[in-house]
Amino acid sequence: MPQIASQFNHCPVLMDARHVSSLSTINASLDTSKMSEQQFAMVTGIVSQNSEYKPYEFLKGIAIINVYGALIHNLGWSSKYATGYDVIKRKLTHARHDPDVKGIFLKFHTPGGTVFGCPDTGDLIADCGKDKPVWTLSDDMAYSAGQWLHAQGTRRLVTQSGGLGSVGVLVVHANFEKALNDFGIEMTLVFDGKHKVDGNPYESLPAEVKTKIEADCKKTRGQFAAAVSRGTGLSVADVLNTEAECFTGEEAVSAGLADAVVSSNTILDEFIEFVNTPQSNQTGIVMDPNKDKQNAQGAEQGQKPDARAEERARIKGITTHANAEGRATLAAHLAHETDLSVEAAAAILGSSAKEVSAVAPPKDDQGKGANTQSDGFKQAMAREQHPELSADGDLDAEGEDDSPEAQAAAMAACYTNATGAKK
Repeated sequence: MPQIASQFNHCPVLMDARHVSSLSTINASLDTSKMSEQQFAMVTGIVSQNSEYKPYEFLKGIAIINVYGALIHNLGWSSKYATGYDVIKRKLTHARHDPDVKGIFLKFHTPGGTVFGCPDTGDLIADCGKDKPVWTLSDDMAYSAGQWLHAQGTRRLVTQSGGLGSVGVLVVHANFEKALNDFGIEMTLVFDGKHKVDGNPYESLPAEVKTKIEADCKKTRGQFAAAVSRGTGLSVADVLNTEAECFTGEEAVSAGLADAVVSSNTILDEFIEFVNTPQSNQTGIVMDPNKDKQNAQGAEQGQKPDARAEERARIKGITTHANAEGRATLAAHLAHETDLSVEAAAAILGSSAKEVSAVAPPKDDQGKGANTQSDGFKQAMAREQHPELSADGDLDAEGEDDSPEAQAAAMAACYTNATGAKK
């Protein structure tokens, strides 16, 4: 614990102040002596070169990475109470290069953590998003350092009770001078160098030192806001104007920190369907390969807030349009992966068949239905230590010609009707 606590001692911290007391629950060591190779991979993100195991839960093309508890630098393992940035980075890197993985799902339940290690981890999430879709979900909190990481996803989501925000920086200074004096203890600091003992806990904080610490906080918060701006499309000024407030559910969407409020019961199924949609089904939809790059450059160069606001309004207009009902996966694709207007996207949605649920499974001997894809999220999360989820089980729609050729032709026709463009 002392090694971990030292990262929060008299230095900038990215953590919701309401949860600082939770640090006392973190163990400083991990006993791996009784772990199987599979359990070790899940907890540390480390796998041998020829290992048959993946260091994350895997379900139908999706790598599921849990980000739980306090986020700690140089912590090589994860639990419900703490997750090392190193573990997140190992799992991300493995998933990025794993040919079986079509998308990465980051599930957050964290109050935040240390500044150390956070920026580089956020950059890696953003880089992974250039190769594969990365959906981030606050279920039920991604505050401060968690917000920094959550913002880097290609699609940023929150549950109705989930929290986002706390874009601020905290430094705590404790002065033990009086307490020590009461016990008859006098501390003498012998040093060379004017600033060598700045911020020490044995005397009151001088005004000059406090001013310097405040400047460090301001600088770190500026970097934090720039990272959130890059990921969400908000201007840096808009991010700073949140004044480190925390937002829940729809409030987070209104603040621009999340794209949508979703259900933790179904969102993984939607992501699975999204990544397993054949590319032929997207024929006729023009995508800009430089879109992500332009968005990042726009945030760095201070793109006008009006343009960002218009883009957020376009996305929301498509995903909440009446024609999006029953077509959530297609709506998400049109909103986030194309530059179509709300009107053009709505026309495509209105001309497309609604998504068809999986055929009900056969009953077992007790009359209970077999597990279906809709149970995937709960199964994956419940089996964290023993992920034995397979990647089989394609869904067959009834009453529809769902061949790639038929769907490609339908999408092309819809696009022509919506835009007037010819094939």
